[in-house]
Amino acid sequence: MITKHAQQTICQEHLDRHAREGDAFLHRIVTGDESWVYHYEPESKRQSMQWKHPSSPASKKFKTRVSARKVVPTIFWDVNGPVLVNFQEKGQTVTSAQYSDMLVNELKPVIRSKRRGLLSKRVLLLHDTSPHMAVHSVDTLRALKFVMLEKTPVRTWRHRTFTCLDL
Repeated sequence: MITKHAQQTICQEHLDRHAREGDAFLHRIVTGDESWVYHYEPESKRQSMQWKHPSSPASKKFKTRVSARKVVPTIFWDVNGPVLVNFQEKGQTVTSAQYSDMLVNELKPVIRSKRRGLLSKRVLLLHDTSPHMAVHSVDTLRALKFVMLEKTPVRTWRHRTFTCLDL
């Protein structure tokens, strides 16, 4: 478990770096995260339109319910918005090998095409330290010349989220 002092130190390092490098520091950061989300496909207004006679009763609308299916998207974004959204195959979890493959075969090409010049400035990857960040993934990050920024964990207590700004 990371201590409050360690969180303060990490946050201060990022603030100091921003003070030295300015907004160029922020423009190099690509953040990634994954989460379980419910998948549903709501019917569009056009799809739900029906021809009816003026004297016929109004059609009943059913509430859109969340389906039983859950998916795991891994989302990467930067100061300009989303860079990559990758959905895991059904029944799979994120492993170090899959994560490394996604970095090489999906994230790097997308950064090359959507964020021209960022690769030459060296991407600063801000991602959690989940199990998929094993030695294999760290080696892949080195090979890609991505720099892994240390991240403070966000913890929630009584519906309040604590981040660097709260410390």
